[in-house]
Amino acid sequence: MKLEWRILTDDEAAERDAVLRAHRAREGVQGAWHALAVHLCDKGQGGHLWYLHIDPDDGVWLTCRRCRAGVDDLYPDGIGMLTGEFEVFPGYVLGLRAGGVQVNGQESYGLFTYGWRGPVIVGLHVEKYTSMDWIGTEYDAWIEVEKRDA
Repeated sequence: MKLEWRILTDDEAAERDAVLRAHRAREGVQGAWHALAVHLCDKGQGGHLWYLHIDPDDGVWLTCRRCRAGVDDLYPDGIGMLTGEFEVFPGYVLGLRAGGVQVNGQESYGLFTYGWRGPVIVGLHVEKYTSMDWIGTEYDAWIEVEKRDA
């Protein structure tokens, strides 16, 4: 493999910049449509219909059944903030903690056998506190997920 460096010509640089600007414009428009759809679902249709999927192979997914909203629409990188417990069958409970899945209160390290999926109620919680005067205000946030009766 041969690595070669060269300086772009003015025309090549202009073409690359035009492609980049067009990509950012498309991304901005798509982002705006996504934000509008999420807002209309949340405010106009009475709230999101959240659905949680915990799978040994596919991981953890939280999505709205009405729109394309996901956990990142609640809070950026929110998958690591999910908390909740879901009984798959008696004696087998999956728990969400700090981005991982626990089985019966013990870390599973991703090695769990059975999953769970279903409609859930979602709540974003934020606590404001001061642990030491010289640090200032601190915040804790988490997303609480609980089973909703279908």
